[in-house]
Amino acid sequence: QLKSMYATGGMEITDDIIIGGKVISEDKEGNFYKSLVIQDNTAGINIKLNSTELYNFYKPGQIVYLKCKGLQLGGYAGLVEIGAIPTDNKYEADFIPDGVIGNYLFKGEKKEPVEPRALSIGTLHKSFEYTLIKLDEVQFISSELVLNYADTQSKEKPQNRTLIDKNGKKIIVRTSGCARFADEPLPKGSGSVTGILTYFNTTAQLTIISLNDVKLDNPRF
Repeated sequence: QLKSMYATGGMEITDDIIIGGKVISEDKEGNFYKSLVIQDNTAGINIKLNSTELYNFYKPGQIVYLKCKGLQLGGYAGLVEIGAIPTDNKYEADFIPDGVIGNYLFKGEKKEPVEPRALSIGTLHKSFEYTLIKLDEVQFISSELVLNYADTQSKEKPQNRTLIDKNGKKIIVRTSGCARFADEPLPKGSGSVTGILTYFNTTAQLTIISLNDVKLDNPRF
């Protein structure tokens, strides 16, 4: 319901709206930055926070509540996020300043982490954006097996790699050059990969939280 309120150009939330959900992201491995992704039974959303090492306070499974009044719904390449009212009109939503995060974000109970939704590349849909998903029977394309997850020399430029399934369907795996596993070689086998689904306009992208979520140990198909 909150995301459906978004209007092009961004929108300040003036109503007393509170959302709650479980944390599904973790910035310990560096592939998420100033970002806390939560989901409930209906959807997921990214909260833009001007703070790092969030994993020390918000672990996967932690329930959080966000007071939305005074914050901004903003769009980026087709994704709806929530953050502070921007001071630069180049952006539709800014990062919530560290000193006032506690005015908006509150911790609830610590629950079990979210179980990823098992999907196939062919069944992905924007309704699943910013939620935790698991893709089975996938592997990295042959032409990329000589590469690492990302180029650590280009820390400002995330790198795209490509997963493919048995039906020839493909999805981008997007990794920051700042990720701790950026210089790890891509695994050569097949299996499952778990991550958070995002979109760049209409293009689906998967962001891995850690290499523990990559289980490509089976023979290639």
